[in-house]
Amino acid sequence: MAARLRVPQGTLRGWIDAGLPTVDGQVDPFAALTWASWAGDDAPVVRARWRRYVGWMLGPAGRQPRRLRVQRVHRCHLDRPAAGVWWLPPLAADANQRTAATPWEPLPVDDVRSPQVREHTVHLVPGCRGADPWLLSQVRAVAGEFRYGYRHHQTREGVAPEHRSAGTCIDAVVALARRLADGGRPWRYVAGITTSDTFANTHWWIESDDVVLDPTIPAIARMAGMDWESLVAAACAGRDSRRIAFAPPDPRIAGMTLGGHAGAVIINGADGFACTDWACGQCGWRFR
Repeated sequence: MAARLRVPQGTLRGWIDAGLPTVDGQVDPFAALTWASWAGDDAPVVRARWRRYVGWMLGPAGRQPRRLRVQRVHRCHLDRPAAGVWWLPPLAADANQRTAATPWEPLPVDDVRSPQVREHTVHLVPGCRGADPWLLSQVRAVAGEFRYGYRHHQTREGVAPEHRSAGTCIDAVVALARRLADGGRPWRYVAGITTSDTFANTHWWIESDDVVLDPTIPAIARMAGMDWESLVAAACAGRDSRRIAFAPPDPRIAGMTLGGHAGAVIINGADGFACTDWACGQCGWRFR
């Protein structure tokens, strides 16, 4: 783990002595990465990578129209043969994201060794209208107090779990949604994917009046020791070319983990989705 985080073993041992959680004597990878991400100069490589991520998400290229050929490969991993259906999220087709509209379709889980391959051509047309001052103030408030980090999402966890002051991008948008609801502003959860081969990962944000509100990016910038307040407006504008949105969840799986926004796998009648990286198994994305 020390090698993966690019820190000396003594530094990792010091973190454990200071309270880094372990499970049965083993270092928990999620906890270790979160700890390292907040460790500042004690984990310079981790901090530098987060800074590159923020720069990539908010860089000028993200504001330009972009045409992408997208290939998705998903594999469902089960420890024994089982009956079930697999819901892979289709991509949204709207004014900012032009692609062939496809419906949600349940796939039979009958041969877990066979990968499901999806290919798309997507034209991303970023909007340019930014958020108004009140919306920016709400994002700034969340980003200024939220402690970003990885955690294990539980099966059947709803799209609006209990309020947390620390956690993943899902927890950050839940905190923001509460503020918008209290202020009487319209909003909706959006799940999608960040368009990087090396960091293709499910990502969540909120859209209000066609404006993207993403408290996670400035929260990560604060974690990485950057001037995060100056980045709030850039993180809250029309949908850019660094994100691809999934279609809204199908009503038939809306009661599944995280509201079914990122798909689901139903095995023997039970929800098998156990984390945001698709418990349906390994997935790989390529963007060209």
